[in-house]
Amino acid sequence: MFTHPVHHGWLAKVSAHARILDYGCGYGRVMAELSDHGYSDVSGVDPSAALIGRGRTLRPRLRLSVLESPPHLACAPAAFDAVLLFAVLTCIPDNEAQQALVTELDCVLAPGGLLYVSDLLLQHDERNRDRYAAHDALHPPHPVRGLHHGGRRGLPAP
Repeated sequence: MFTHPVHHGWLAKVSAHARILDYGCGYGRVMAELSDHGYSDVSGVDPSAALIGRGRTLRPRLRLSVLESPPHLACAPAAFDAVLLFAVLTCIPDNEAQQALVTELDCVLAPGGLLYVSDLLLQHDERNRDRYAAHDALHPPHPVRGLHHGGRRGLPAP
C-alpha cells in the first residue's frame, strides 16, 4: 500500500477553505486525508482513468477528474491557493517534462500560494543513492526552483 505521508504542519498556514489541487492524485488518498482534516475545497486530477474510477467508488464525494492531456489543466490562471505534488515528479523521468509541469502549476497557483512537493527516492541501489546525495549537496531542498519567486508565488524566496 502507498503510504507517502502528509506533513500537516507544512499546511498550517493554508486555510481550511483554501482551493487545493492534488495533481497526480491517484485514487484520492491524500485528498481524503485533507478532507478528513477539515479542508473543504479539494480537487484532484490524475491521468489514470482507472485510479480516478477507484477513487470515485471509495470516496464518491471527492472531486476527482481525469487529466486528459498532462501537464495541461483545464482551469483559469490563479485557480488554486495550494497545489500538491505527491510522488509525481518521480514518475516523470524527462527534465523538460518536469519543467513543463512546474510551469503549468505556477500558472494555476494564486499569488502567495503554496506548492507542496513531496517525492520519493525510488531507487535504492548504491549508484542512485550516490547520485541523490550528490544532487542534494548541490541543490538544497528550498526554495523550489523553476517557480516564479522561488516556490511561493508573489513572495520572495527565503
